Parts: sequence; C-alpha cells; structure tokens
Amino acid sequence: MSGSVFLVENVFSTLQFPAHVVSASSAAVDMEAFRVANGRRWRRDRWSPSVTGDAWIRVLCDQPRYVSMLAMDGHNLAGFPVRLEISNTGFGGEAYERPIDVTVPAVSTPGALEDPAGVLSEDGQWLARLPVGTMAWGFRLFIPAMGGGLIPEITGLRLGRTWDLVLRKPFREDGSRPVAESTRSSAGWAGRTQVVPTKEGQLRVELEGFHEYDEARYFQSQYELHRPTVFVPDAAQGDRATIIANQDNGVIAFGFEPGDTSYRVATIPYEEHEAPLP
Repeated sequence: MSGSVFLVENVFSTLQFPAHVVSASSAAVDMEAFRVANGRRWRRDRWSPSVTGDAWIRVLCDQPRYVSMLAMDGHNLAGFPVRLEISNTGFGGEAYERPIDVTVPAVSTPGALEDPAGVLSEDGQWLARLPVGTMAWGFRLFIPAMGGGLIPEITGLRLGRTWDLVLRKPFREDGSRPVAESTRSSAGWAGRTQVVPTKEGQLRVELEGFHEYDEARYFQSQYELHRPTVFVPDAAQGDRATIIANQDNGVIAFGFEPGDTSYRVATIPYEEHEAPLP
C-alpha cells in the first residue's frame, strides 16, 4: 500500500473561499459557473457552457494558492482532451503554464493517481496529480471544442492541495450501509424505496512527526465542516477513489494514546457523500 490521499481543499469553491472569483467562457441557464463546486453530486448541479466550441472555467484567487491534484466528479469528458492552465496575471494573455494537458481516460481501469493521464475511478471520477505541486493566483480548466455539437458538462470540479499519509491498521475502506426508507403494512407486507449502498466507517491516522500536525489541523478544520472530500485509500489504486464527508456529530481529535510515546493519532469518521444511485 503506497499511502492514502485526502483532498478536502477546493480553490473553485466559493463556499470554502468566499473571496475567490469563479467565471466561465459562457454558461447555460441554471448551469452557472459557481455550481461546478457547490458540493452537490446531482447531475443538474453542474456547469455547462451555452455554446459549442472551446470552453473554459477559471478561478482567480485572493492570494497565491498551492495545488497538487485535480478531480472531476461527474462529467462527459471521458475520451476528450483537457488542460489545466495557471496564471499570475489574471489570464491576461501571457504564455500559460500547463501542468496537466491530457486526454481523459475513456474507461475505468486499475491505475495510479500519478499515471500520465490520471485515472478514471469506478464511479466515474477523473483524478490527476500535478507532476509538481504549483502555486499561482489563477487556475483555468480549458476544454477544446468537443465536436459533434457536444458541450462540456462538469459536476464537482475540485482543485487543491492533498493531505497524504499512511493509515493505521486496522481500518475499513469498503464498509457500507444500505440506505432506504421502508414500511410494513398491517398485513405484514414490506416495502422500501430504492436501496443505495453507502460507504461508511472510521479511519485510523497516526502522524509520522510533529511537523505533520499543522497540516493535520488544517484538514480537521475543513473536514469537520462536512466539506466533501476526495478519499483515495491507496494512491497506487486511484480507480477506487470515492467522495466522503464527516458523519453527523463525528468527532476528530488528534492526541496521544495512554502509554504511547509515538506521535499524535486520531480516528476520522466518514460516510459517502451523496452516494450516486446504482
């Protein structure tokens, strides 16, 4: 196991960063740019341009932000080229650096986050590590014309810095709970709504040094607010990524265990965030 990855930060989220400005080349009715990172996974909560041709969506930050991973939850870009561009002048026409310039994989296959084209997860997310973490004032996802009258559709665009660590055993990465509303008639007949398996569990974390505590505290400050978080149990198996959030009334506290002289440990409760329908 090569290590686990959490992505709780999202520079495209104006909920998380109210001073950031998100805009797009164009936007269809009720598919404005801000919807691309509003934390919902419903297909209608998406950004989509109003016209065909080249399209882009960008964020201008209130200060330089460090990013190391890009993720798209729902999208129709499998098999199409995309590129991430960065700028420190508000995209004023300079030659932009393009840390990601790839074609999104067409199908989900086992792969690592560091694969050149990223990886398409089992539930359709596309995730890609930047070759080198980058700090900039502005970031833009550019999609060349798709052709055939197609336009991009993106739900849950995420870009930020990851928290990388090795989970402490034992832990459950595939625990699930079926969710449905059920009722029983006076005659004993049972009925229920569609059953949706929802992942949930607890993850054990042990920091490897005192220097990791500041990063852990930042993660805690965002995660305890129920920020949707990309979770990859094993970076070498990026196709198993899912989106989690803190459980209701979930408590995270980094501390020292009795009689333990190692570094701080914590338990991270989680449940799948708005599990997609099967």
